[in-house]
Amino acid sequence: MYEINKTNKIYKSEKEFEKDYVMSQKISNDDCLDIFHVENSAESGMPDLIYNDINRRATYIELKYEKGGYIEFKKTQPSWYKRHKDLTILIIAYRLKDRSFHYMDAEYVLKNIKGLKVKLDV
Repeated sequence: MYEINKTNKIYKSEKEFEKDYVMSQKISNDDCLDIFHVENSAESGMPDLIYNDINRRATYIELKYEKGGYIEFKKTQPSWYKRHKDLTILIIAYRLKDRSFHYMDAEYVLKNIKGLKVKLDV
């Protein structure tokens, strides 16, 4: 799965993107029961966020900020995606150049990763 959506928002860093994404989900998404940031040194490679919808389904979300047409992963992230292939894992990348969000699932990432990078479609 790979989708692109345009936005008017400008984020100058991944941190700024993450902060706004979390707040917007809490405020404007009626399906959002809870979303929280995960800091987990015991489970290296785990995505940044866990999103729980009103039906109590969890989606693990990794937020990325595009650099030079690519998004980069830490060494532990693709292996985490492989180990947990039965979970719903969503990677959302922000591309400043054309102000777009790129949504992809872990399966797409694992099929298209070269080294530790995935090239974004334009």
